[in-house]
Amino acid sequence: MIFPAPALIALLAVTPAPAAVPLRAVEIASPAGAGSAEPFLAARNGRLHLTWLQEAPEGATELRTATLAGEGWSKPSTIASGKTLLANWADFPSLLPLADGSLVTHWLERTTAEGHAYDIRVARSRDDGATWSQPLTPHRDGTQAEHGFVSLVEMGAEGVLAVWLDGRAYAEAEKLGVGGGKTALRAAVLDGERFGSETVLDPQVCDCCQTSAAATPRGVFVAYRDRSEAEVRDISYVRFAQGRWSEPRTLHADGWEISACPVNGPAVAARGEHLAVAWFTAAKGPAANGGVGRVLVALSPDGGETFGPPVRVDAGNPAGRVDVEWLDDGTAVVVWSERGDGEMAEVRARAIGAGGALEPALTVARTLGGRKSGFPRLAPHQDGIAVAWTDPGEPQRVRLARLARSAEGPGDVATGPSPLPPVPLPPLEDRPAPQFKARALDGKQVSLVDLRGKVVLLSFWGIWCPPCREEIPELTRLHHDLHDKGLEIVSVDVGDAKARLTKFVADQKIPYAVLVQESLTDLYRVTSFPTSIVIDGRGRIRYVAEGYSPRAIPEIRRIVEHLLEEDR
Repeated sequence: MIFPAPALIALLAVTPAPAAVPLRAVEIASPAGAGSAEPFLAARNGRLHLTWLQEAPEGATELRTATLAGEGWSKPSTIASGKTLLANWADFPSLLPLADGSLVTHWLERTTAEGHAYDIRVARSRDDGATWSQPLTPHRDGTQAEHGFVSLVEMGAEGVLAVWLDGRAYAEAEKLGVGGGKTALRAAVLDGERFGSETVLDPQVCDCCQTSAAATPRGVFVAYRDRSEAEVRDISYVRFAQGRWSEPRTLHADGWEISACPVNGPAVAARGEHLAVAWFTAAKGPAANGGVGRVLVALSPDGGETFGPPVRVDAGNPAGRVDVEWLDDGTAVVVWSERGDGEMAEVRARAIGAGGALEPALTVARTLGGRKSGFPRLAPHQDGIAVAWTDPGEPQRVRLARLARSAEGPGDVATGPSPLPPVPLPPLEDRPAPQFKARALDGKQVSLVDLRGKVVLLSFWGIWCPPCREEIPELTRLHHDLHDKGLEIVSVDVGDAKARLTKFVADQKIPYAVLVQESLTDLYRVTSFPTSIVIDGRGRIRYVAEGYSPRAIPEIRRIVEHLLEEDR
């Protein structure tokens, strides 16, 4: 439970923050190139460290790192590589800079060619990442189980604490066919060149949500998503102080009952004795059935002994994926993913004052809501905070920005554009579209000339084509969203009998025109299905997409919206 500190009680009402210089996001160069993903940021003594996973030849993966100090990034170096190095959108490597100038990092390594078993590897560098020690493993069970979702934190002279989710009991129960296996929260301390004995911090926790840890003058604070016998999965924490671990305590009784792992762990940041904890919940609301949830932040002035009540920071439809960090002025900044139209999403950021007062949110980047966009990460940088995220474009890559107070930047994205440019549009064509006039399935005549001034999406498809059928609900949604703004979707069926087509269109409630004129495939030189062709209001082809993927329609939506804006 949260127990507010007496000194905070008068301050905890959530009120708008007083007028202040707003946060602004400015993109900074990224050392990670094409094919990079799953970033992690850490900082110490004015140096910003970035790690990421890099696609490598022949199906291998590399864990790479670079350091920003002074004017530019160091040359990227490889920490580990191979086909067994686990690349997972939610369970990613981390790096911890230590007080003595050395670096400690972790990654995951598959232990079997098939199945889900993997182990934790921890290595140390004493030459700023040029070379790394032989990796160590904090767990010694030797079972074919999942070990992951690691947090690393320095414990002063005692060493480096590693906290992780441990699936050995779960795997053993599965092996015996008895079910009911549990994932535990475990910890071990790296003292010099070896790990000490393991400690079970909580015997039953959520199976696949990130852990987070931070050190304060009062000890170490570890937050994680718990799991009760009744399948309540709220955020809990344990503290290490005066040489011993506390019993688990619930941070806030959200009451999120869900019989599945939401893959959405908490984030913790410390600034002296002040702690900020951010998390996602979908308790007691439509989110429990697939609706929207909430991103909450709770602040502590005493190293996690007491907390103020949680403050909601999201814009109404968050996907979670939180991180949190402190600015030098004593305000906490939380970052999360906010869902948008269709498959689109935004990386959002918001500052919270010491009394829980909220500043306006801002959009850091526009991206996609799927797994490829990963989890945004934060770390202190200069007089602000660096944020890293995966841009899931083609090709995907890690991008970076710096959040800092600036009188130049907008503080409220509701009245201003994104401080960063959106994900770039793909190259657009500009050539005349062949004219046509054809009869639609409902008997109406459709002519490209008559559609001049509108953006036209020509969709070539057939019922016999599974990916064609898969994109129909997305095309229908696109029609409902943009038809009144000037979009006209015209589909061209190829290869289906008219009676079957008529029934299919009625069953699917397709709201846009369906043409039955296969000669248009030759006119537009269509050779694969589905094929989507975007024609602007001047009657010129601007974009052609062959095939279907989860990114296809969101990409077309962005192009259509761009062209509609162009035609205004």
